[in-house]
Amino acid sequence: DGDKFPTEIVMDAGVCTKIYISAENRIIVNNLSDKARALFLWIAFELETGKDFVWINRTRYMSELNISSTTTVSNAINELVRYGFISHTPVKGVFWINPGFLFNGSRIKKYIKKDILSFKNAKEVPQWNK
Repeated sequence: DGDKFPTEIVMDAGVCTKIYISAENRIIVNNLSDKARALFLWIAFELETGKDFVWINRTRYMSELNISSTTTVSNAINELVRYGFISHTPVKGVFWINPGFLFNGSRIKKYIKKDILSFKNAKEVPQWNK
């Protein structure tokens, strides 16, 4: 007899972005400004499977969130950069995402044997409520 293997496996076929939870991540996200938190969530919906970069389409973002000021968007982007959620690439409007916070796909397949899941490149490490 022995153990039997399942004859079928049920899998969720939907596409999803994972937000990695920890007390530190929760505190950082909860202490972002409203606009930066909204941009973080918008980015989560924009990520393509297996990609560690995102194009922030300012026109669409501003339209979807009813934002009229480009300064507001720039401030939100700068806040996410400052705390290490995203970082600039050489391509205008395209940003690296920090897979320590969120990722669409398998981080193991993408980053095996790479030490990049850290805050070491962040310009500022948040120190809220310490």
